Amino acid sequence: MCTPQLFPQKNFLVFFISSVICCCMVIQIDKHIPVNKFLKRARRHSYPFAQMDPGDSFYVEGDLGVCQTVRTLMWRFTKETGWKFVTRRDDGGLRVWRIS
Repeated sequence: MCTPQLFPQKNFLVFFISSVICCCMVIQIDKHIPVNKFLKRARRHSYPFAQMDPGDSFYVEGDLGVCQTVRTLMWRFTKETGWKFVTRRDDGGLRVWRIS
């Protein structure tokens, strides 16, 4: 089992097993970095799934993480309602269509 050892003079954290280095991983400890503000998670009502008719679509700009969030929320909404949706990635975002 690895036990972390902190070396203050070097400001590094290294993992040892009985005085032998078990990993090549060295983690630098940063000081005085402010904590990012908590971002609210997307909720089901953040996207207009319930207001859509078949053939309607909407576009969401964002990176891969935002696209995955929309797909997950869409999947949950599909499980609850039985409605069907299709998504396609576009340059810089995701488009969602309701198909039935």
